[in-house]
Amino acid sequence: MSETPYAFFVSYARHVDQDLVAEFFDDLDVEVRLLLGRDRKDAGFLDREGLYPGDDWEQVLIERARTAHSMIALLSADYGRSRWCGREWGIFAERIERLNAPPGAPHARCLMPFRWSGAATPPAAVAKLHSTHRGLGGDLLIDLKRAGGPPYLKAVAKIARWIAGADALALPPLGRAEARAVPPAFGDPSTPASPPPLPAAAPGRVPMQLKERLVNALYMVGPIRSGEIGELIRLVEDEVGILDIGGNGPRARLVSLVQRALAHEDTTMLDSMLAGLRVQAPGNDPALPRVAELIRQIKDIRYP
Repeated sequence: MSETPYAFFVSYARHVDQDLVAEFFDDLDVEVRLLLGRDRKDAGFLDREGLYPGDDWEQVLIERARTAHSMIALLSADYGRSRWCGREWGIFAERIERLNAPPGAPHARCLMPFRWSGAATPPAAVAKLHSTHRGLGGDLLIDLKRAGGPPYLKAVAKIARWIAGADALALPPLGRAEARAVPPAFGDPSTPASPPPLPAAAPGRVPMQLKERLVNALYMVGPIRSGEIGELIRLVEDEVGILDIGGNGPRARLVSLVQRALAHEDTTMLDSMLAGLRVQAPGNDPALPRVAELIRQIKDIRYP
């Protein structure tokens, strides 16, 4: 496990929109890295990103909840019923309580709930904190994500600034034994207080959503965003031969490049794409860790 606390941890109840949660996380992670600087190794944690084969789910998630500098809670109709979300919330609330801030001091903005989707009366513990902000507008975050455009990007940038502020505060961690002993702050008693399993991908078949996330992440890398997709293709071709990548515009060409990489018999094209980006974007571009993580996930599925 990482020795560096993550700047933020995303808590959410898994349901049908989990792919949109992952895409929102990708966007937020890049914005936070831009603010924290290129030397910061660990920015955001999402269970779909930071769990590896053989990991103890409960141990990893409790470790992140007890050490991350802030928690983003994505409120939904299912969130308040989840005892596991209640446990993550309880750990963070306990850490904030132990700050022992003097009377009248500003409340530490380290536990940040946002209206993600659905409609449900929030548990008392959640209702104590505001989950809306005039700077984000009145829309649900999931609707902003689906619509995209300036309002969504503005919301992501604002949340990233709040996360950067919490990271500077460096909320002290909770001891491992103490964190495991914290009871859920809310949740349906009939549901287990343990993390639900992530959906397993079919061996060899990369989900379309994961391909799209890789294309989006590639597009966030500075030189690619500036239109230098041709140079990346040339660097890949140096390794695998002429590809004849078509498409109108950089995003369409990225789609073609990813499709060709996944049709390759081994990981050579994926590896050369990442190596080429590191040549094009020296100094550890803040979008590169997201690209590297998505390529790792794809390789685990496509080439098990």
